[in-house]
Amino acid sequence: MKIAIGCMIFLAIGGAMAAATAHDAPPPKDQRGQWRWPLDNFGPGSITQDYSEYNACIDSGCTKRSGAHHTGIDVGATAGTPVKAVADGFVVNFVPNGAPGCSKTPNDPNSCRDHGDGNTIIIQHDRKHFSQYQHLRKPQSDDDLIAEVESKCHPYDQTINGARVAGYACTKKDRVFVTKGVTVVGHVGGTGFGEEEYWHPHLHFEGKNFSTLNASGEPTKFGYSNLHPFKLGFKDPVIYVEKTAQNKPSIHVKVSTSGDGVSFRIGPNTIYDKQRVGHATDPDFPDNFSALARSPATSGCDKGWYKIISFGSFPPPVSRYFEPENAGRRGPGDMPDVWVCIGNAGQTWVETAQ
Repeated sequence: MKIAIGCMIFLAIGGAMAAATAHDAPPPKDQRGQWRWPLDNFGPGSITQDYSEYNACIDSGCTKRSGAHHTGIDVGATAGTPVKAVADGFVVNFVPNGAPGCSKTPNDPNSCRDHGDGNTIIIQHDRKHFSQYQHLRKPQSDDDLIAEVESKCHPYDQTINGARVAGYACTKKDRVFVTKGVTVVGHVGGTGFGEEEYWHPHLHFEGKNFSTLNASGEPTKFGYSNLHPFKLGFKDPVIYVEKTAQNKPSIHVKVSTSGDGVSFRIGPNTIYDKQRVGHATDPDFPDNFSALARSPATSGCDKGWYKIISFGSFPPPVSRYFEPENAGRRGPGDMPDVWVCIGNAGQTWVETAQ
């Protein structure tokens, strides 16, 4: 017999009452659209760098671009803003900012400059879904979750893919549980490379299918990857966030006649590299496209941007990836998704398809 009381379920077995918390219930198999946004008051419109974008030049004096892809999203926010768990789960990894006892001497094997992620927490939601929260501020008295991790979990100090990573590993048995939208994971900061304010305050947030700081076999580029992140087990976190007014549900779109020749880019801004051009009638994509997300207007694109894939659900089959028209550009040669400007100056370049 089951007796429901609040959010607890009590199982009556042989006259005894056994308590099962919500964390013992199986999560939904498909978590797309199930996560909440990690920051209150700083929504999708506060994204400063999107998932899979190149580390592109933005400064006018910058002359070098990186071919590496961003493995998560950066959300600009005020320092000290609480970061909340996006879904129920338990902590599996806490990586402090700099290894314990590290040196700040350049080129020292024990240097603090082991990774640029700063204070990082990784939460497991089920066997295939993990969320990661980076650059959290230095723990203070109200960072209860980090204190719980340090008291219950297991210290480790390893060299992984050429970088020293020291932290605390947890299992479900350690019972460091989090509750969606309730548990404060940490607070927005700018920690990295052993420094408390190395970066401007922001949250680097990732979704992925593994519990370590970086992907197995990938060169040490924390927060970036040479291959497209999806191929290494990173997920576009926006796809997993609850549908809101700023995160549109998937819709069927096509390039309009007036938009013939519009650029498909790596990110939602004209500063990002062009992959190829889109055509109103495109033999490579006869079913047109699905729009997964929408980004705000930028210079030269006053109607905003769509992130698109070949028509269907994410991920598309590899045969439907976008191939660049300029094979000499930096970065890998195929992309499951690209960004396209919806329109500008009264013109609509991408419209809803029937």
